Amino acid sequence: MKLIRLKLLSEFRGLAKGFEINFTNNKINPKSIEPICLIGLNGSGKSNVLEVISEIFYYLETFSKAKKSEIKNYKKNFGFEIEYYLSNNIFNKNKLSNQRAAKSYQIKIFVKKSLDETPIVYAYDEEFEYVNQDPENFKSYLPEQIIAYSSGMNELISNPYIKIDFDYFDDFKELFKGKNIQHIEENRMFFMDYDANKLITICNFLFDKTLENNSDLGVVNTKIFEHELKIKNLHSFSIEINLNQKYTISLPFFLSSALDNLKKCASLYEGDENTNQYKFYFYITDATRELFKRYFKSARELFKVFYFFRLLNNHLITQETQKDVKNAKENTNISALLPKFEESKKVFNISDIAFNKYKNKHPIYYKQLSDGEHQFLHVFGTLLLMDKLGTLFLFDEPETHFNPDWRSKFVSTINDALFDKEIFREQELVLTTHSPFIVSDCQKENVYIFEKDLNLKVKNPKNPEFQTFGTSIEMIYWNVFQKQQSISNVAKNELDKIQTKIKSNELNKEQAIDALRKFGDSFEKMNIINILREKYPL
Repeated sequence: MKLIRLKLLSEFRGLAKGFEINFTNNKINPKSIEPICLIGLNGSGKSNVLEVISEIFYYLETFSKAKKSEIKNYKKNFGFEIEYYLSNNIFNKNKLSNQRAAKSYQIKIFVKKSLDETPIVYAYDEEFEYVNQDPENFKSYLPEQIIAYSSGMNELISNPYIKIDFDYFDDFKELFKGKNIQHIEENRMFFMDYDANKLITICNFLFDKTLENNSDLGVVNTKIFEHELKIKNLHSFSIEINLNQKYTISLPFFLSSALDNLKKCASLYEGDENTNQYKFYFYITDATRELFKRYFKSARELFKVFYFFRLLNNHLITQETQKDVKNAKENTNISALLPKFEESKKVFNISDIAFNKYKNKHPIYYKQLSDGEHQFLHVFGTLLLMDKLGTLFLFDEPETHFNPDWRSKFVSTINDALFDKEIFREQELVLTTHSPFIVSDCQKENVYIFEKDLNLKVKNPKNPEFQTFGTSIEMIYWNVFQKQQSISNVAKNELDKIQTKIKSNELNKEQAIDALRKFGDSFEKMNIINILREKYPL
């Protein structure tokens, strides 16, 4: 999967009508991930790009599920054009593959939606063009997965993912009734919030490749967590499932089967069909991992089961609130509409996660980890687990809680962790960041600088004029983040006063040297020393 171009035909939040970004590096590298890096000052519009891409694919995903009778009325409140590549390895489910196999390795997908049109797909290689407006085949032209993450208070990016969860919850209820649908197709859009991190972490460690003797895709290599977090392995966790709410929640067959399989994997469980309340305790041994592998096959399959169990928590949300979510306007913070429930009252809850860490005699609980450790598990755990071919990752400031060492190794850690597997990933990672360390590990054609014009409108982003790859942190600060100093303001102001006094002869050489003694080394201090050398030559 590779993005080519995005253009807005109408305004979207901070992005004006006509906003356009051309992704200049269109080459798919199946053996590494080279992030698209959106950089700029706060409020410059870079997060809006992740938001609008999420909204576009939510619209296209829901259109792909629409009935033919609904197409004419299926309109979006903003218009867009989006282009991206899908390789032959991904693009294998539609009518094009039945008519003629594309000669080129990549197939270009063009999706256009203006204010008064339904979407049109143009799929073509060097010699052939295929046009599609049939929602029945539309999903064949979409990325396999769109995975979003935000480390800060940007809640708007989660809006389409919350909506898609409610859409699947409706399908879930219809599935149990056995009326309009016979099965639920796998969701392709996930927002990895704090609770999702628990699911990700458990799935990754239960299917730890370092404990296996093969390289099956069902297992995950967690050695980066061992190396960076000193986590040896997963010690234990518990799951509570409480179907006894205001009314007894019934499960469709596949979740009833999953419930039985959890019983088989548990070290201990309480409850039965009479109470409809269950608590499972898992103490992780080689036998536990073998049981999970037998009954749930892979880390991703287990995550899918957990995802559907977690959807059951929507039973606790009132019909009125669910309606508000589905009808929410573009700028509504949907997550603020959702009630917060105590863990003991949830239909599905995972708790008591504990790890074995090196040099610790006793297990360390998940909640005892630092913010940086949580974020490390969250970000890299997501990349490891959601490893489908052709996935689009949209990460908003994924390094905010990282220490400088982790920031400087961010891009290399991604590739060291992900490409231990001998597989083609063909994935795209778009991220926003304020870290010059990450920018310094990206080629200039993958870096986009965001700025606003005099009218506070977001300009079309452009690549930097200088090569960012391998460029010093100071150069990136000065050229990108408009930070023309290497130290903080308090120290800088004091040094400026000393410099002024030297130039006005209020301080002589000895007094100036004495005043500089309390400052550490910096470019600003060296500049003053050079002024002294010129003023008082030997």
